[in-house]
Amino acid sequence: MAGLINVEDERHGRARMRLVLIAVRAVATFVGGFGAVLAAGWLSYHAGRRPHAFSPGMALGAFVVGSLLGSASVARAFDRTEPAPPATPELRNAALSLLEQPAATNQKTKFGPLLAISLLAFLATGGSTHGVQGLLILTAVLAFHEGGHLVAMRALGYRDTRILFIPFLGAVTTGTREDVSGTERALVLLAGPLPGLLLGLALIFSGSSGDPLLRQVAGMLIAINAFNLLPLGALDGGKLFDVLLFSRSPWLQTAFTLLSSACLGLLALLLHSWLLVALALFSMLTASSQHAVAVAARAIAADPRFSPDLRAASPEFLDALFTVAYDAVPSRAKRPKNVDLLPRLCANAMRMIHASAKQRPASPSLALIVLSGYAALFGLAALAWLHRA
Repeated sequence: MAGLINVEDERHGRARMRLVLIAVRAVATFVGGFGAVLAAGWLSYHAGRRPHAFSPGMALGAFVVGSLLGSASVARAFDRTEPAPPATPELRNAALSLLEQPAATNQKTKFGPLLAISLLAFLATGGSTHGVQGLLILTAVLAFHEGGHLVAMRALGYRDTRILFIPFLGAVTTGTREDVSGTERALVLLAGPLPGLLLGLALIFSGSSGDPLLRQVAGMLIAINAFNLLPLGALDGGKLFDVLLFSRSPWLQTAFTLLSSACLGLLALLLHSWLLVALALFSMLTASSQHAVAVAARAIAADPRFSPDLRAASPEFLDALFTVAYDAVPSRAKRPKNVDLLPRLCANAMRMIHASAKQRPASPSLALIVLSGYAALFGLAALAWLHRA
């Protein structure tokens, strides 16, 4: 009888906790939404915008973003308080079986049509904002920027490289390679904005910008590439600083990600770029999972049984890799409703942690050289912008 009473009490306790969680998430949703609207309105007013520039659409966007952030933060806080169920031998075997299968690859996929579709979507959504000439110049500048990333990736042996345009936002270049060093990652990041910035500076200081068209091209080359080199969030500059200065410490890496993403979000609010706000918030929300992967990778890299090739790894090392990967998987993914998905999540986490453990940090001498050139470039960009004005 006592056992039945205890079970009933436990059931009622879980029900009360669910009600508390629902109530707290509801409050956090509305507080986050209205707080975001007030913050965006305050920033819009103090940025020197006209009072009517903060439209109802912008207020709605700020409310949606703020409410999602408030709800997600409460969910994560409660999620960390829930004890995760222990891993079972069946889960371990299933994850290791999936790990032995070759990772999905898209090498045979034709990316030409996808690139064409994304480019057409980008052109169709940007005409009213930039005009025909400005849109064509913007597209050319973005293609030149992403082409630099693409050339560097292919030269360094990246696989599945591709360029895609993103409507309202810009473009992105992606590729895969596991055993990439910090120096190589820095080169790939610099290969995008550096050529465009140097070309814009050359046009300004050579006097070629006397032509109105070349003047517009030079200004856009400098503005876009200099902005992309800012040490903020998911921009190339933010990733570069992470590689050169913070990748050796997961805690410093996470702190920099949160701070730089918050700064990017504030700058995006001042610029009224809601997609950049969403990008900054996404970076902040994923910082926790990235931190867990970085901590696990650091532990695995220090394991004396570490093997760069998973196919040649010992069973003991694979057990250790599964253990840290299971700990890195969020607790909400370990609930009974996700039992069929959990082995694949663990296998993916094992691949990510192992790939991160193989990455080598950039040398201090390279960091000093790059950061010195970084400061010099921004000084030249400021002079060029003043000269252009």
